[in-house]
Amino acid sequence: MPPVPEGVVAIDPEVAPLTLDEAIKALNRDPDMTTLIVADIDIHTSTCRKLGDALARAGGLLHVQFTCSELPHNSLGDNGIVPIAEGLQQSIELETLKLDHCRLSRAGARPIAQLLAAVPALTHLNLDDNNFEAEGTQLICAALLKTTGLTCVELAGNEMGGRGGAMLANVVAKNHSIRKLGLSFNDLGDDGCVMLSQALRSNGSLEVLDLSNNNIGEAGAKAIAEILGNENASKLRELNVGHNLFTGDADAVFAAAFAQNTTVVKLDLSYSKLDDDGAYAFAETIEVNSTLTDLDLQGNYISEQALVRLTATMKTNQTLLKLQVFDAADEH
Repeated sequence: MPPVPEGVVAIDPEVAPLTLDEAIKALNRDPDMTTLIVADIDIHTSTCRKLGDALARAGGLLHVQFTCSELPHNSLGDNGIVPIAEGLQQSIELETLKLDHCRLSRAGARPIAQLLAAVPALTHLNLDDNNFEAEGTQLICAALLKTTGLTCVELAGNEMGGRGGAMLANVVAKNHSIRKLGLSFNDLGDDGCVMLSQALRSNGSLEVLDLSNNNIGEAGAKAIAEILGNENASKLRELNVGHNLFTGDADAVFAAAFAQNTTVVKLDLSYSKLDDDGAYAFAETIEVNSTLTDLDLQGNYISEQALVRLTATMKTNQTLLKLQVFDAADEH
């Protein structure tokens, strides 16, 4: 087991064999600790109050990560996050906050929103796989509108739906510090996707966007395509819209947009019901697009004949380095 770096309190069976009580003692003993990692251990609400007090006394943490396992007793929950968030408000230089898989709901969103207002140095926020839904998302979004330093926001798996998508669209339109936004597994649907696409028109800073697994259909796909086809409307460099439902002529419209796009280098359209028409359209796009370097089309309904067409066009394209189709990668 490698030694734990100086200034790090790690409560993770894979990193260090500390118990939560031992970590609290370490924080109380050394107020100059900069990093706290809590992963897959027993976390009880009664102990969270003690940890929150220790965090408040430390006050100099820069990086905090809570990643909870699938066991119910290993989650912070709405009650546990309150003292933790209150304690972290003293760490005004906090840069990284990861609270994924912590079983937080709309009630847990409130103390997090309050914490965001108290840590202006925060650059990386990960709240993946909680359960904020639309109501909790509203609280988080209100806080995000007031931040100026966040560059990475990860909110996958929070069941926010189309309403949450509308709230995040407002954040995208007004917060221009965020460079990476992760929103997979949120059931945004066409409505949420359309509003996010419209918000991109006034955002020239977002570079990485993950909208995979969101039940996006033809209308949502066409809304994204319209933005991507306008080089002045978006500066996206990486886009993941895999595992959606690109029915009708959405795939062909999407491909046509990339004949005009000059910013996106990585595109994931895996498992999105792309058919031969879409594949042939992308083959034509590959012939003229000089920006894409990585295109993922695996898991779609592409025939062998269409695959041959796609592969042939790659031979004349000097920028596309990776093409994935049917779970296979071809590189040249």
